[in-house]
Amino acid sequence: MEDLLRQLDALRLALELVKPSPIVEENIRRESLLKSALYSAKIEGNRLSYEEVASGLNDQTRAKLEVFNLLKVHHFVYSKKSPKRINHPAAEPTGYELRPGPLGE
Repeated sequence: MEDLLRQLDALRLALELVKPSPIVEENIRRESLLKSALYSAKIEGNRLSYEEVASGLNDQTRAKLEVFNLLKVHHFVYSKKSPKRINHPAAEPTGYELRPGPLGE
């Protein structure tokens, strides 16, 4: 077991020295963001699979538009165009505070 842990640690160190190419890194980020938008839409009842969304927006179904709109919002929020503070009544504090659940969680 100790030998396996040493091998694993050596592999981890070797991987830390290898930098992924910018193209690979961008593809990983794009796929991660797409999955994040898809799963956010699934919370709202969207039934698309990753494969259906990854195929693009060639058929503009409502479900696909929902996922791609979430992507647009993400890009806007993290862009330089986005305001740093939102002035909207819904963004104001409500006076409620978070407390542990009934099981003391």
